[in-house]
Amino acid sequence: MCWDVMTEPALQMLVDECLLTITGNIEHGKDVHGAKKSKSSKASDVLPRSFLKKSRMKDTLESLLETSDNVSYSKIITAIASSLLKSSSEILFPAPEHSEEGGASAQQISPNHHDRLKYAHPFSCPICDFVLSEPVTLLCGHTYCKKCLVKWKPNACRLCKRKLYACEFNSSKANVLISNLIKRWWQPELSAEVTRSKGNQSVKVEDYGSALQYYTDALELAPHDHITLSNRSHVLNKLSRNSEALRDAESAIQLQPFWAKGYFRQAAALRSLGRLEDALVAYVLCAALEETPSAVLTELQLLLKRILRRRQHSDGHVSKQRRCSDSEADLMHHSDDSNSSTDVPCARTESRTVSVDHKLLRIMERCHAAVKALKRREGKQHVRTVADGQASRDDFECSLCYRLLWHPTSTPCGHTFCRSCIDRWLDHSPTCPLCKMALDEFLADRGRATTTFLHYAMETLLAVDMSERQRVHEEEMLADSLAGQDLQHEIPVFVCTLAFPTLPCPLHVFEPRYRLMVRRSMESGTREFGICMPSSSDAHGFVDIGVMLEIRDLRYFPDGRSVVDAVGSRRFRCLEKGQRDGYSTARVEFLVDQTVPPEGLQELQTLHDQVRGLVETWWTEHFRERRDERARVVSFFGQMPNVETSYWTLPSGPSWLWWTLAILPVRSSLQLEVLAMTSLKLRLRVIGRMLRRLAPAA
Repeated sequence: MCWDVMTEPALQMLVDECLLTITGNIEHGKDVHGAKKSKSSKASDVLPRSFLKKSRMKDTLESLLETSDNVSYSKIITAIASSLLKSSSEILFPAPEHSEEGGASAQQISPNHHDRLKYAHPFSCPICDFVLSEPVTLLCGHTYCKKCLVKWKPNACRLCKRKLYACEFNSSKANVLISNLIKRWWQPELSAEVTRSKGNQSVKVEDYGSALQYYTDALELAPHDHITLSNRSHVLNKLSRNSEALRDAESAIQLQPFWAKGYFRQAAALRSLGRLEDALVAYVLCAALEETPSAVLTELQLLLKRILRRRQHSDGHVSKQRRCSDSEADLMHHSDDSNSSTDVPCARTESRTVSVDHKLLRIMERCHAAVKALKRREGKQHVRTVADGQASRDDFECSLCYRLLWHPTSTPCGHTFCRSCIDRWLDHSPTCPLCKMALDEFLADRGRATTTFLHYAMETLLAVDMSERQRVHEEEMLADSLAGQDLQHEIPVFVCTLAFPTLPCPLHVFEPRYRLMVRRSMESGTREFGICMPSSSDAHGFVDIGVMLEIRDLRYFPDGRSVVDAVGSRRFRCLEKGQRDGYSTARVEFLVDQTVPPEGLQELQTLHDQVRGLVETWWTEHFRERRDERARVVSFFGQMPNVETSYWTLPSGPSWLWWTLAILPVRSSLQLEVLAMTSLKLRLRVIGRMLRRLAPAA
């Protein structure tokens, strides 16, 4: 039967259907990976009837292999390998729960987008899992060996998936503080890495004897170096010392059970020893752990072909005689160990496998058992530690505030500061405080991520000092969060313009003192500050009456400037004025309108309706010929607000009254007087008089 017309997705689905029959899951309505089958995943929806008719006759992989040509045979092997990998990966890294209707994104269900955070140790490089060499801290806060970044050129951080650019790690310098700590804490491992590098150079020129000696010397310096064990396993395999190669590979796996390269070395040693099914299981584990398993998947497919062909010959069963392609013949003769006697050559007229289903079932069961055993080893990998007494509080002191680092943030030039300290510095200068290197890119990135290496080191090695530092920080944040809640707590004051309750007041913040003030308002969680009009006659430079602004949105420019989208809320009167870190502060009392007595409510409502009518008339007549001016008012303040229900009970009265006061062409001093009034009735009368005076001019 010709299979060339079948698409790869259709063939994959048919292979899955066959594996369902093998595992018995089909009786329970599950797919090959144990997930409930959706209505749209039936093979009959995508497969030609002729193929379905054939597959229903036997419904086994045996029927597929018997009726395939050489090209299709390879496609079927690829589909089987993909199913093995996917089912094993989803056991190790389960996909998020999702509904049948909504489904999940490709990234969610991909086994290669797993969460590596629980396997990566903050003291190790996320790529090589070894001690950091020339550590570079990225903007996301994670630290890598620079040589690993340059060699592998990752598109995204392996831990947080933040997108990376080559210029980011090429231009970044080694983290000074982390480099000094590593040299003090793990000098033997750094020396071992130098020796290992010499061994790597020997491997490149195929001087395996010298490489073996270098790797052995490196392991004497760092017995827990899984990379050197892996490299020595490779050299031993090249020297046909396969049992020793397997022992080193298994030692590397013991140290780092979630390191894919260890299983790759194990598979190579097992293959050389002729233990092909064991090697296949190791390749599956390697591919499940590897983020880009395409190369490993190729090895998996080749080995799977060898196993099936070997089985068919040893079983002694005879099926359809077929030609074997040159590539398949070459594959059968290929072996890393010339002494291996278990590989069976491919004959030109060789019988296809007759009974592969139960063998594939055994392979699947072994792969799944191995993955489950690996999953039970979570948290059992070798962890890099620091000897007692080697960590000092002075090592983690911020050079700007001279206190213990709080949320340590590292710059591209390699220096580390408290996040709040470097933010304050950058308000004044876009350069590093120590080396004066330009930090334009760092300034544009508003994340200011905490350096995980240093944060973890302080949490584990300086727990008491960190608790005290946290207490001080929380006290500082508490003072900011209580701003304006009573007469004892000051509010920050932005001296700029006159604002009104319920009306928008966008601000362009560029002065360093106000950048700090806005940032503190955001970090404390209050998201508000006071705003007052400047006054040359006041000793502190601003008037006594102001309005609290609530921050609705905050947008930063690359150079640190920002646009604050704020809206007015409560009115206040300053009782005592002060200053903090360059910006003004004040202890205030909030202004609330007087309660309207029941007997005066009818009169107030009548006055309200009259003034509202005057405003609507003035708005219509005054802007009849001033369309551009009207459009500017609407774009800035919006349309005239509607009348609120029970407006007389609101702390600042109806919002349309403030909207009117803001757009009236009157002096700001007169607007300030109205803003300070706590009588709604009086405000209505004053604004009514203003409108009557403006009527003739309209």
